[in-house]
Amino acid sequence: MPDFPIVDTHLHVWDPRLLRYPWLDDIPFLNKPFLLEDYDRACGPVDVGKMVFLQAEVDFAQFQQEADRVDSLADQDGRLQGIVAWAPLEPGDAARPALEKLSANPRVKGIRRIIQFEPDIEFCLRPDFVAGVQLLPQYGLSFDICIVHKTQKIVYYT
Repeated sequence: MPDFPIVDTHLHVWDPRLLRYPWLDDIPFLNKPFLLEDYDRACGPVDVGKMVFLQAEVDFAQFQQEADRVDSLADQDGRLQGIVAWAPLEPGDAARPALEKLSANPRVKGIRRIIQFEPDIEFCLRPDFVAGVQLLPQYGLSFDICIVHKTQKIVYYT
């Protein structure tokens, strides 16, 4: 057990009573509120000095509400110092209004997209998506990509 405060750089909290998380529909064990109080209980004696919230795959239409909700939690708990939100990057330059609103919040530090959940794993190679990612430095935002490596079975014939 560390004898110094740690930084949790991958915090998830959610409340399906307030926002919709479609991926929870088939996972009853997780389909309930997981709040900061639950987190504190789970940490026990571990001293968490700072936390960064990572988007939790809220219904994409509610991405701004998720960021706003977490920001309000941060107003109540000063350890929560960063937010890595979801944003619609696939419209390319048309993503600007969403990025402007998110980046107006000083706690929003970046955008995270879970590419491995996309039906087309090459989604992240689409020119408009790439253009959306390329906008992020203009707003002082980083990009977190979550993706798995998939191998193809190669059959050799002799």
